Amino acid sequence: MHLENNSKILVTGVGSGLGKYIHEKIPSSLGMNRNNCKDILQKIRYEGVDTIVHCACNKSRDKYYDLYNDNLKLTELLSDVPHKNFVFISSVDVYSDVDNVYSMMKKVAEDIVKIRSNQFLILRLSALLGKHMKKNNIVKAVFDERPILSLTKDSTYSLISYEHVLKIITESVKNNIFGTYDVVAKKEISMRDIVEYCGKKDTVKFGEYNYLTKKIDGGIIEKKLGLAHNNSQYALESYINES
Repeated sequence: MHLENNSKILVTGVGSGLGKYIHEKIPSSLGMNRNNCKDILQKIRYEGVDTIVHCACNKSRDKYYDLYNDNLKLTELLSDVPHKNFVFISSVDVYSDVDNVYSMMKKVAEDIVKIRSNQFLILRLSALLGKHMKKNNIVKAVFDERPILSLTKDSTYSLISYEHVLKIITESVKNNIFGTYDVVAKKEISMRDIVEYCGKKDTVKFGEYNYLTKKIDGGIIEKKLGLAHNNSQYALESYINES
């Protein structure tokens, strides 16, 4: 089954970020957001879909009931929809040395998908780059003339592009490759190198928080699908070129 030619695809989280990107790249897909969630669930409750691509996520830190509804209950409701394939966008934060609300939500949601869905593809992603992403330190470094960052110059990222994630989803469904995989860059990049690549080393103001991405090998799903396992600079270059 080829994802782009599949008219019964549901994509969640289409208000921004990866979900919006995938929904735009697959115009025939059904896009779910916070406003139409109930209507769409009612519509597909019995007729079902072929593939669910679940990108929606609430990262609030203190609204626990909303966290439950938006992350866990929604995942359960989606798993009840008749489907053939369930793609869940998770995070490498499940490997955090100290559990936080976000990492715990992802861990529990993963278990829901594993237990309740049919063929599942769980992608544990590192830092994402692409159109429609919310403003963060990387976006500031790329677009602001005088970036004011919250991170130190030694902070590191493992960057992957929206385009790469969509390729993995498409080829996995097409070739019936399912399971749980880490999707990370072949090589990390420092905040200092990002700023220098963007030509902002003389105008940037670094912050005090030191973020070090957890080192994870990855590359397994790329090898299975015959896709390139790119480094972080490649993702950064692609992001800048498409912006």
